[in-house]
Amino acid sequence: MNNLYYEQKYQPSKNQVPDSSFGQIMRETFGDLFKWNARSTRKTFWTGFIISGIIEMILGMIWCFISFKQLMFNAPSFYPGYYYPHESFSNLFGHLSPAFYVGGIIIFLICLYLFLCQLGLAVRRLHDTDHNGWWVWLTLIPQAGWIILLFYLLVPTMEKPVKWNHYLSIK
Repeated sequence: MNNLYYEQKYQPSKNQVPDSSFGQIMRETFGDLFKWNARSTRKTFWTGFIISGIIEMILGMIWCFISFKQLMFNAPSFYPGYYYPHESFSNLFGHLSPAFYVGGIIIFLICLYLFLCQLGLAVRRLHDTDHNGWWVWLTLIPQAGWIILLFYLLVPTMEKPVKWNHYLSIK
């Protein structure tokens, strides 16, 4: 006789996918960016991807504010609504402070680091779906590449053993 579902004995899940804590996700995202021979769960990938994307947006807004401030208040003979045809862009950018350039380099380096973090996460996530990390190159195909890659990043974890069989949070 078949018992009702709620009357059956509890069968624990045989799922080997780790449930990473927030600290483990941050360590895997920002600390293990060049460890590409492992796997990342969907939760780890999307949490790390969104957080690094938010950081990049904040840095972009800071850079826009700094750029606007430098161009508006350090430009020679600037009056809103009036155009000076004799002033070229080289003259305009020649009056910017060194902090403008140093800030731009620092923000660029931080964004490059965050890009590498996202790239490492994407490669490990592709490994988790039993795909090679080289599938990241699909992003170079206009429109269709992003859609195909997004599909692979949304696919659930493969429960069977794959070539990259360990998660960084388990070790």
